[in-house]
Amino acid sequence: MPVTRMDHRIEALEGVVAQIQPLGNSMVELKGDLEHLNARLVMELGKLNYKIEVSLAMGRKELNEALQILAKMINGIPQESTGVTEAELSVMTVPKVLDLEDLQAQIWADERLDGV
Repeated sequence: MPVTRMDHRIEALEGVVAQIQPLGNSMVELKGDLEHLNARLVMELGKLNYKIEVSLAMGRKELNEALQILAKMINGIPQESTGVTEAELSVMTVPKVLDLEDLQAQIWADERLDGV
């Protein structure tokens, strides 16, 4: 009996059907791999999120401490209360720095003394 076109189609379909089971098994394996990777990703993202939250909390704490120090300086806590006098370090306190006219006059006076 000669091989007909229909015979070729039947053989092709049988080949495709034979591949369905191995492809199904591969898909089941891939699904398992993806679930495993997803679980691992969730775990790693949780760790990163925790580290970021800790870092932000520490940053907020440091910022709050710095703002409290600045607030105390601006509110006029005397320089002597820090244990360092202005004469000892020749440092300007925040209230003096905020007075721009006095600061500018002091700079000009210093420049004249230095010969600039």
